[in-house]
Amino acid sequence: MARDKRDHVVFERDQIVGMHWLFIVSERPVGRTKAIEIQHDIFSGKSMIFSKDYVGYLARQTVKELVAAKVIRTDKPEALNERVAAAMVDELSLEDRINDEVRVILEAFQDDMRKTGASYPEMFKKVKNELARKYKAVL
Repeated sequence: MARDKRDHVVFERDQIVGMHWLFIVSERPVGRTKAIEIQHDIFSGKSMIFSKDYVGYLARQTVKELVAAKVIRTDKPEALNERVAAAMVDELSLEDRINDEVRVILEAFQDDMRKTGASYPEMFKKVKNELARKYKAVL
């Protein structure tokens, strides 16, 4: 099992998504379902939609593989599955939370932006990059 400098387990994208990617990737929103949308350079800027059920499945599989490899031990696998799934959902939804914060910030400065003729998309990108740096997020 691959590890990084700080002894964290490192999974390759193909190990996680593997042969399931055709069933979970969508290039358009899937209505008003509970889903998490992320962007990744591997898919040339196209969005990926992960349902919360699939994230739960990934969490269960991750825990199962880590226990089988004796990387971790647990007496309560169900509780661990829930915690891992919650952490995955939290991480996958980080960009959405940053985008929401950018919208709030730009809304507060909309009058100044109108007066100076600032471009909303350009300012959105700048503020988003600044917040990502502040939160040490990799987007």
